[in-house]
Amino acid sequence: MRDLVAGERAPIAGAQVLALAHGGGKLPTLALIDVGADRRASPAFPPIDAVTRELRPAAEFEGAVQLRLDLARVPFEIERLLHVAFECANRPIGHCVMIATAELRFSVDLVDRADVAVILVECYRHAGGWRIAAYGQGFASGLSAIAAAHGFGQEWENVNFGTKDAMILGFLDTFGIEPRMARDTATIGRAAVVRQAGEMIAPIAREC
Repeated sequence: MRDLVAGERAPIAGAQVLALAHGGGKLPTLALIDVGADRRASPAFPPIDAVTRELRPAAEFEGAVQLRLDLARVPFEIERLLHVAFECANRPIGHCVMIATAELRFSVDLVDRADVAVILVECYRHAGGWRIAAYGQGFASGLSAIAAAHGFGQEWENVNFGTKDAMILGFLDTFGIEPRMARDTATIGRAAVVRQAGEMIAPIAREC
């Protein structure tokens, strides 16, 4: 397996791309963002992150810190996908994150960096296949800085829940409870699902 360096681009052999965060303590959240020609997320592939782990064509979380992408199943209208890692509590990530294909590997060591969010790689269609661009570009201000730098729209607000919302969804997940609106997230937005989750928790909290 060959290691990529930041700034390098290469063709992807095979269809599998694995993102993995590793190290001790609280690990960062992984996210996958569609990048359209207009720099906005496509309705066919809204942003996905490890907090809610919604289902997407071709994307699957294996635990909270592994994200597997099958490029052969990515909808045809999706041309570019960003792999992103971020810290929900807006603290420095402080871990290593790796992206791997069948033949390539790109590691980003964030242990001594102040970055709260980082663009790991971009996978994009080219000449009938897929290529990978290694970035490792970090942002100390978190996901909002990535959105500003790349001109993304309000769909990014649904990715960065923050600590409180992540705890709400995590609490329900512990007990196997799914908000009624969760399956409609793609159309109503994750913020609405989080609000409903909070309403579900309120009676439980009062009883405790």
